[in-house]
Parts: sequence; structure tokens; C-alpha cells
Amino acid sequence: MNLERIRALVGFHAHGNLPRAAAALGVSARTLRGRLAALEDEVGVALFHREGRLLTLTAHAIELARGGRELLRSADAAIERVVSKTEEIIGDFRVAIPVGLPPPILVMIMRFGLTRYPRLRSQVFPVARPLSLLPDEADIAMTFARRPADGPWLSAQLMQTREGLYASPEYLAREGAPRSLEELHRHDLFSWIPPDQPADEWPLRDGGALVVQLAHSSPDMGLIRQCGIAGLGIVRFPRGEFPDPLVPDTLVPVLPELVRREVPVRAVMPDTPRMRRSFLAFFGNVREGVKGLGDG
Repeated sequence: MNLERIRALVGFHAHGNLPRAAAALGVSARTLRGRLAALEDEVGVALFHREGRLLTLTAHAIELARGGRELLRSADAAIERVVSKTEEIIGDFRVAIPVGLPPPILVMIMRFGLTRYPRLRSQVFPVARPLSLLPDEADIAMTFARRPADGPWLSAQLMQTREGLYASPEYLAREGAPRSLEELHRHDLFSWIPPDQPADEWPLRDGGALVVQLAHSSPDMGLIRQCGIAGLGIVRFPRGEFPDPLVPDTLVPVLPELVRREVPVRAVMPDTPRMRRSFLAFFGNVREGVKGLGDG
């Protein structure tokens, strides 16, 4: 019997409706409904009363949910015992990353993965909102969000990057460097689209935000960086400490004493025994590696 289908029934029984159960399990309501329908087909008896899209449990379903809860406890305990005895990770994992994430950061994480887990394989998908792909379309999400999505997620912060304003020396020599927030408004302004605020609200170092008119915005921070390097204007994006050898970066800070904040790079994943035991330790090692490179 499929344990994920049993888990769906137990969750539905515990929370009483599809939206709450789906949120608790970290899946979409559509996915949960599909698992429940598949379980009903597998069991071969009616598990639900249906009134339109409203589902309620039959007596058979309640009995199965109670037995399924004990089954899941036994299965989770067995998995926990097995996983705790090994640090090996095998299989394919789907990783959603922010579009434009600096390649050196991702390459460093891959290097750790290949060294420690040679049987691990990954598929990497650059997207605008990595958290939105969990857990149906991705197993792990790299994100700049300050908090993981609601639900049973594990979260590991890997590093801090500094979001600020930058421009090329050529642009500043041509257009003049702004000396105040007011002078920013006469420049062409570019911004990445962060996951936690509008692109045209620029965070001030002492709190609050400056609302600006943008020439261009994009979730692709790499594109915004390239606009700055090309001398198109003043750009806002999170700038890591890892140089990209393919794109030499000559950008200089603009008004760092006024517009600046720290932005975390975080890994978010479903809370499962495998992720809890292995991947949190793995990302802890990545964090130590990042710290070591920063100290060097």
C-alpha cells in the first residue's frame, strides 16, 4: 500500500478539510485530492461522501485512518533507524534555485555534494519563485526569502549576501555619483525583484524604504548585474563575495551608508527523516565551507 496515500488520508482525518490538510502536508490541494482518490481506488471501497467538491470521510475511511496512523508511525520509526546509521544519500533530487543565482555559489554547493555523496544526482531549475515548486515539482529550494513557506519544512541558512546599490565607474564618471537619496531620482534605476518586497521599494539602512521609479526590474539578478556592468544605470541586487570569472565585475557601491541590507541564502526542503538526518548536516558543511572561503 502506498504510504503517501495513507499519509494523505491520515492528514485529512486530522485536519478535517482539504486546504488545512494540504498545508500541513506541504502539498497542493489538487495533489492531496489525487492521492485520496487513488487510495480509494486501491482499497476498493468508498472512503468519501461527495457533495460537489466537498469531501467527508465514511466510517471505513475513519477506521483506515486510525490504523494508518499506527502504520505511519512504525514506518517513520523504521526509516529513522536506518537513516541514522548512514550518511549516504543516493538518487535524483530536483533543486529549484533563484534565476540569476551567481554560478560560483551553486558550483561550490555541487562540489560539496559530489565529494560527499558520489551517488547523488541533481536536476537544477532556475525559477523566479523557487519555494512555489515545493514539494510537487522540487525536492529542495534555494531561496533569498527570510522565512520558509508555511508547512512542515526544514530550513538551513547557508550564507548572507549584501543587497545594495551599484554602478560601473564609467557610468558614475559620465552621469555623476548621487550624493543623496533625492539625487537617485535623476538616474536610470534597475532592480532585481526580491521575494519579500516590491522591486520599487528600496530598503534603507536605518529602516523604512525609498519608493523609486524603475527603468527595469527582473527576478533575474544576473541580468540586473549585467545592466550595471554595461553602464546602463544604478542597479540594486544582492552581491555575493564569490567573483564570476566569466563576467568580470567592476561595480562600485552607491550610497552604501543609506541603502543596504543583509539577505540570507537559504535551503528549504520537506521535513522527512532523510532530509532531516542527511541534508541538514550536508548544508551545515556547506555553510562552514562558505565561512572558510569568506575568512580566506
